[in-house]
Amino acid sequence: MPKISTILSTLIAIMFFLSMAPPLIKTLQKNYEEALKPKTKVGRIYIKGGITESQTYQKNLEALFKDDSVKAILLEMDCPGGTVGHSQALFLEIIALKKLYNKPIVTVVENICASGGYYIACATDFIIAPPGAIIGSIGCYIGQFKYKELMEFFKVHHKVNQSGKFKTILNPYGDDESYEGDALIQHISDEVYEQFVRDVARARGLITKKRHEWADGKIFTAKDAQRMSLINKTGYLSEAVAKIKSLANIETEIEWVRPKKPSVFKKLIGIEDFETQSYIHSFLEIVWTFFHAKAQGIENNV
Repeated sequence: MPKISTILSTLIAIMFFLSMAPPLIKTLQKNYEEALKPKTKVGRIYIKGGITESQTYQKNLEALFKDDSVKAILLEMDCPGGTVGHSQALFLEIIALKKLYNKPIVTVVENICASGGYYIACATDFIIAPPGAIIGSIGCYIGQFKYKELMEFFKVHHKVNQSGKFKTILNPYGDDESYEGDALIQHISDEVYEQFVRDVARARGLITKKRHEWADGKIFTAKDAQRMSLINKTGYLSEAVAKIKSLANIETEIEWVRPKKPSVFKKLIGIEDFETQSYIHSFLEIVWTFFHAKAQGIENNV
């Protein structure tokens, strides 16, 4: 005959299970219904910090544009700027991908979208930012450090044998730049600036003759930027989602698709920087996967 303590323990367990069953069943039912709801895939890419490379972003954008199951793309931006070539490359890449795949892409700003970051954003179909976010800084500069006097103070001499009259104009250890050298650097800065202004004007439908109002390097709040047509709307994520649904004719809930992160192995050997894996890298990855699976007690059977 069972002990009274055992019977009580059993009764308590049954009562506990019965008390937990309704909310558990309700949660399972909710999750099941949620899983059955039709959803539309939308890509989501995050650009944060200064732009110092473009290849990773380019590959992620291309993959999302090429994926037929992805109907639109959200570009989340929190960027103060970056190098000219990388920013311009991404601007041109988005323009080209839009023509090839006819897929809407919307930018939503978190806190700042300036200089190179804005260059990239203005290639998208719509820009949304919180009213107090920082927008603009449309301009260009080439910075130089000069250490000649400091080196002379420490009696350090730097000698260069050069071929080409302007080869060392950006050398921080050499003489002060000549008039011709300074003019060349200014020409490059002006040329890049003209390209920046032209691309922004075309993308945003602005008048280049009024560039002094929006392209003199000034930063603006998103509220002021909207008045100058630098962005389309003030708001944040909910407004961006609504705009994406409108542009892509989406009537269902959205399922976000984010770029895949590289494996630990790829990060260790920098394999993501190559267009095609070499046979050696492929072999090493197979070996890595095999021993990693063994260490985790995982085996594949066929």
